Amino acid sequence: MPELFISYNRKDQAHARLYAEGLKAEGFDVWWDVTLRTGEAWDAVTEKALNEAEAVVVLWSQRSVNSRWVRSEAAVAQRNGTLVPVMMEPCIRPVMFELTQSADLAGWTGDTTAPAWRGLVDDIANHLARRRSAPSAEHAAPRSPVRSATERRQVTVLNAALALDEGGTDLDPEDWDAAVRNVQAAAVLAARNFDATVINGSTGATLLFGLDQINEQDALHAVQTALALVDQVGAARFADGSTARLRCGLDSGSVVAGANNPAPAGLALDGAAQLQMLAAPGTVLIGSAVATVAGGFLELERAGPRAFRVLGEAATHSRFEVSRARGLSRFVGREQEFELLMRGLERASEGTGQVIGVMAEAGTGKSRLFFEFAELCRSHDIPVYSGSASQVGKNAPLQAI
Repeated sequence: MPELFISYNRKDQAHARLYAEGLKAEGFDVWWDVTLRTGEAWDAVTEKALNEAEAVVVLWSQRSVNSRWVRSEAAVAQRNGTLVPVMMEPCIRPVMFELTQSADLAGWTGDTTAPAWRGLVDDIANHLARRRSAPSAEHAAPRSPVRSATERRQVTVLNAALALDEGGTDLDPEDWDAAVRNVQAAAVLAARNFDATVINGSTGATLLFGLDQINEQDALHAVQTALALVDQVGAARFADGSTARLRCGLDSGSVVAGANNPAPAGLALDGAAQLQMLAAPGTVLIGSAVATVAGGFLELERAGPRAFRVLGEAATHSRFEVSRARGLSRFVGREQEFELLMRGLERASEGTGQVIGVMAEAGTGKSRLFFEFAELCRSHDIPVYSGSASQVGKNAPLQAI
């Protein structure tokens, strides 16, 4: 397991080498992609090193801030608590990293006695010491359950594949393979937000939401991931002048998976693949099962008897907002909980601020309780401010506000 992983843009390789060699000379175990050996799968090896590193040194420059790879690696490091950002030159960092203090080494040319370099070395050493003194997580519960027998699971399947817009008769297969690998790498990073399972294919990847970790919003998360991937991949351009874009199909249903099944199997996988082939490049199609569950959160256009084209996300942000748009039933019960909120409001009005937390299983009425309480406050001219968070923005500082 490497101590340090260096993330940089290819155009900065000569400058990045100064950092790699300098940190090695300081006694750190450094991994960067020039250490790849012939025959190794660069994407798999890089991903493994990125996740195993105790510190990820991200070298920000005017080129790396626009690199999808560097931004993705920085996002993974931030989530893993291993991010050590360095400013190689003045530049505007991606907004999600602006709140993370970066070591300023603009103008550094390799002098290991420079105060800025010594400060970076000390910061890295302190970072490693803090991580190594933290409680070990080796006895923590596994992230995904191990299936020892065949199980039937309700999942949402996202099938994402590159498709040529036009041309491609003289397309170099190595260029095509590189473009597909970029899609697969992006899919792996996107899947981590929702614990989705990724299966690589010849033209892209298939993502299964709910196979290991079930979430009531799996269908919506799958659609959000598809939209994000289409936007992130954009138009891949090749040397022969042809272009390709991602197209996605999504379907929900039961699959079987387990020790005796090397890969999940079920009609939902076939349905998602068929919808993907029907989709135009750069678009997302969903089946009726996905539309039934997530349609209230989306702007949809009918594309066939059982297919819908996703135009974007709707203004609604929660299941309660969807229910409210359809019409709420009469509010009954919850007298004790409502009385607790009223007592808190009374104390706050007397000058003693209150914080009240409500915890319960999904679907038991938490949102409706707070909606009714907020409406009561508004009717008495009491200002009400609300915020919410989502798994989609786990790497976005202060997203809730």
